[in-house]
Amino acid sequence: MTMLNFMKLIVTVAMVAVTVYASYLLCDNPYMAFWATVCLIIGFSLCAMWKLR
Repeated sequence: MTMLNFMKLIVTVAMVAVTVYASYLLCDNPYMAFWATVCLIIGFSLCAMWKLR
């Protein structure tokens, strides 16, 4: 496994964790869930650009 693939794996796991965390926060704190969603969208955009490059 190359370093880049390892990085992509970590990013993917982190995104899943943030998604679960955001859905958990949504019940408790919509403001924090909003920012978690924004970070998630930015993360997906960066990941997509990485794959297209």
